[in-house]
Amino acid sequence: MYSSPSLRTDLANTRKNLGAFLPAIYLILFQLWSLLQFSLLSVDKTASLNQSMIGMGFTLLLTLWFFNIRLNKAMTALYACIVTFTTIQAGYGIWVFLSEANLLLWMPKLHYLDRPTGFFVNSNHFASYVVLAIIVCLSHSLAKAHRQHHQNIFATLSDAIYSPKLIILGFLLITLILTKSIGALVALSVVFSIMTLNVIRKSRHKKSISFGLASLVLIAIAILLTLDYSIIEDEISGFEHTFLRRVELSKAGFAMLKNNWLFGIGGGSFYSQFSQYRTLEIGNTYYNYAHNDFLQFWIEYGLLGVSLLTLFIITIVRDNLRVLADRTTTMKKTFAYASLYSIISVAIHSLVDFPLHMPGFAALFLVIISINSLSFMHEALFFDVHEQQS
Repeated sequence: MYSSPSLRTDLANTRKNLGAFLPAIYLILFQLWSLLQFSLLSVDKTASLNQSMIGMGFTLLLTLWFFNIRLNKAMTALYACIVTFTTIQAGYGIWVFLSEANLLLWMPKLHYLDRPTGFFVNSNHFASYVVLAIIVCLSHSLAKAHRQHHQNIFATLSDAIYSPKLIILGFLLITLILTKSIGALVALSVVFSIMTLNVIRKSRHKKSISFGLASLVLIAIAILLTLDYSIIEDEISGFEHTFLRRVELSKAGFAMLKNNWLFGIGGGSFYSQFSQYRTLEIGNTYYNYAHNDFLQFWIEYGLLGVSLLTLFIITIVRDNLRVLADRTTTMKKTFAYASLYSIISVAIHSLVDFPLHMPGFAALFLVIISINSLSFMHEALFFDVHEQQS
């Protein structure tokens, strides 16, 4: 028979273990809602079934990571794979761009011939992928600096500047600029600004870092002033056209949302229903996506689906903030930083594009943000089993 303190301890442990599994619970509930939509609500059952199958694939992927996260080198291997394969894609994209080979692996490249796309068809999606890799690299430097903060965060970051990682970061950044993806560049700029403010806030060398950053900004401005203004005008003109098209798409999307905001129309059904809401400003161009992931998810999955995804993200953020507050390994902190900054980056880019509707990108993003939560789930489950056996 349990004493009162023992009972309270058991209840506290139960609540803690249940809390560790909240991200999985919300994700599974979302998948069940997607299947229910397919069965009862969807206006395009083929597309909804396809989206449900993709969602199940993501769930299976996270399950595989759950059972492998106990391996000591799992996170290190994930970090190395992200950096290595993104660098390979960037190298391939630059080669195709400079050589004018116009090849997409074994197929002819028909779109975005004036910019690198890696193994992607769309340069914007490739840019989103590159941004994730850059964030992971920078997060690793932040994690190492965080671990050695009691010594000298400024010296740690200075050492990182002279490491081979700087060459990779520079190469990825050049590749990102060549993609001409405004959304990805803006997203990375915001993330980098937040990172910088965080480093300055924690550093004992605030003046030195601030002076260095101000110098870099002045150099960047000087470089911009030397550019050919006709090139800049062409890019601005193209940006204005793209921006106006996005605005018209959003107007039509909100009209669509007004009629389907509660239960949605079913995953993947946007394309089949969008023609009813098309405006003259959009013209005859066909759009498979709303170019706004937030809007499209709400249209397709309704308020219930969006609420479940929001709760999933909130619990993911909670877990990664917990990692940053604890004393733990550099790799765990790397993915804690990468998770938080990736969420910010993807949230910004998703306002004007649809990176989360690209399965390859979405899978990588999901693994990056979930890896620490999976670690907590693994610890909670197997610690509980060990307690029961003892």
